[in-house]
Amino acid sequence: MSFLDEAKKWSLERARILEGLLEGRTGGAASLRDALRRGEGPALIVEYKRCSPSAGMISLRSPEEYIEETLPYARAYSVLTEPRWFCGSLELIPLFTPHRPVLAKDFIVGQAQLEAYRRLGASAVLLIARMLSGGLGRLCKDATTMGLEALVEAHNLGEALEAYYTCPNAMLGVNSRDLARLRVDFEGMLGVVRRLRSELGDDALIVAESGVDSPGRAVEALEAGADALLIGTAAMRNPGLLREIWRAYGSPP
Repeated sequence: MSFLDEAKKWSLERARILEGLLEGRTGGAASLRDALRRGEGPALIVEYKRCSPSAGMISLRSPEEYIEETLPYARAYSVLTEPRWFCGSLELIPLFTPHRPVLAKDFIVGQAQLEAYRRLGASAVLLIARMLSGGLGRLCKDATTMGLEALVEAHNLGEALEAYYTCPNAMLGVNSRDLARLRVDFEGMLGVVRRLRSELGDDALIVAESGVDSPGRAVEALEAGADALLIGTAAMRNPGLLREIWRAYGSPP
């Protein structure tokens, strides 16, 4: 197949996706929470992220290639849709939804974004507690009304507890990266996860985010009390890392 033939094939697929968005079609998304609570092996949210402000260009793997390499190890996918800093696109979401529940990852600030992700078949959306401040509760309610689950992201213990009590039905993400300065504090994240598990018990679904770049760190985060791990840059650069994490966890694929 020539490049032009390949470009036409991809454009026809994009047109189909955009038609679905304009017409409000959705395929009845599976639950992200259920996927993380059930299943064999470690609960991994595998992220598709082509670039980032901290890492620059990460990988040009196609979605199809990435899915083929990671599907056996993924309970869910996180898909970066933000275009300016993360080389993302809304059109990526429907490429992943037939395979696993999808977390739409963007700097979400309003209902229009939620509606777009719902129409494209996302199961859940990322809401950043520090950025939304007093608007977090409203967007959590809006997401629930639209049939979307929410993963509310925090960096420190105070943010995380406030987010949990503001959105008690949401999953709780602890990001080791401070988004104000783009610095990673993995040990700090582990401390927050331990405190949250101690204070909130088993009811809270806690996701450890960023900095999980080795099997050892994956096991550390799970042993600290994380229910699931979100792995992005490291998996994009080396999808084989996911298999290594499964083995370290004691669940050979």
